[in-house]
Amino acid sequence: MVYNKGKGRSVQFIREHVNYDGDECLIWPFSKPNGYGVFGLDGEVYYAHRYMCELVNGPPPTPDHEAAHSCGNGDQACIHPKHVGWKTPSQNQADRAAHGTKSNGRLGKVSHAQAEEIRALKGKLKQREIAERYGITRSNVSHIQRGKHMTRVPKGFQRHDGKAIAKITVGRKTTYLGSFSNDADATAAFLAARERVKAGLSPK
Repeated sequence: MVYNKGKGRSVQFIREHVNYDGDECLIWPFSKPNGYGVFGLDGEVYYAHRYMCELVNGPPPTPDHEAAHSCGNGDQACIHPKHVGWKTPSQNQADRAAHGTKSNGRLGKVSHAQAEEIRALKGKLKQREIAERYGITRSNVSHIQRGKHMTRVPKGFQRHDGKAIAKITVGRKTTYLGSFSNDADATAAFLAARERVKAGLSPK
């Protein structure tokens, strides 16, 4: 059966596959921003895998429980009813580590553009939902929305008096990385500092 976009089609797809028992992941055929399936229903936005999880397993045991994937293909929009289940954030992160999809570093593995998206979602989605969408923790989301992302200067340097001044901003603290004669060296210093920050270390 071919599913086209339209009112009710997404919910129909989920309900028709509640008893799906195939060997492969069941991939969501509709909207997949950042890899996770989403759909609208009665004026609300739902994650397809979370909706499927609740249909199959009942409501989450606590508000903190997340719809986790045993297959490791959450960011590929899998909604297989036997691949989703309720887990605590720590259990979900342990699964991601086992699958090799765990976010790296205290601030999470997100790009500058993704950080801007996460900030824009503040007040529109719960932090738990944002965390699931981007494959990071709720604390990562909180850090990013409070301005504690790896940098506010994407290229990592500014020009002043013919020199490339490298610096990195974490939260509200800016660390000076040095003055360089060329952009390449300044960028290298910035990238090295960024990797240190992502690993939970000081910039220098």
